[in-house]
Amino acid sequence: MNHTKKRWNLSFIYYVSISFLGLLILLLMIIWISPSNNAPNYHNPVIFLVFFSICFLGLIAALYPRICSKPFYLGVNEKLVDYSMEFKGHHPVCGEFTSHIFNWHGKDICAGCTGLVIGAILAMIGSIVYYIYGNLNTTEGQLVLALGLGIVLFSLLQIFFLKIQKNQVKLFSSMTLVIGSLLILIGINTLNNSVYIEFYFLMLILFWILARITLSHIDHETICRNCRMQSSCPY
Repeated sequence: MNHTKKRWNLSFIYYVSISFLGLLILLLMIIWISPSNNAPNYHNPVIFLVFFSICFLGLIAALYPRICSKPFYLGVNEKLVDYSMEFKGHHPVCGEFTSHIFNWHGKDICAGCTGLVIGAILAMIGSIVYYIYGNLNTTEGQLVLALGLGIVLFSLLQIFFLKIQKNQVKLFSSMTLVIGSLLILIGINTLNNSVYIEFYFLMLILFWILARITLSHIDHETICRNCRMQSSCPY
């Protein structure tokens, strides 16, 4: 087994295990931890400010993927990447990456990053609207939580297992990962209002984003290492 394959297997097992175990632990916390009726006044502002900040940082990373993703480009000669090969966003102009991009008004853009941008913008707007006007009852909170869990589960299954090679699916799964996370946060805030559960979930969101970025770049590296044009490709 070569080094890249071994690293992929170890990373896959690690991120899959923590992602789904973390989701299971979240459900158990929601069930077992009693709702908090004496949360401090600054509880909601801090929680949604942190979530808003996570979305904003994700938005910046998606808008500037070449800069923010440098730590994940393993084994790439930066001079050759910058000057010897044309890129579409942060993907090389290559037939192997056609499912990762799509054309919008004559411009090629990354499907996954575009999904994160759309999802982050909608989630930031949604978090503000909920913070100002949100007043859900228990039934509504349960429905929102269930919807969010279903959406995030689909996104995680696409990232780890389904890997449907369609740019529309990549865009949709990236977008729904963020939107689903907001719905889960709203559901927790409505049903439990526990600062411990909410901060735990915010850390889990960060982990999911890290998992998506890391596995995406290992996928890119695997595609390039298996390409028949590898010896003549500067990337």
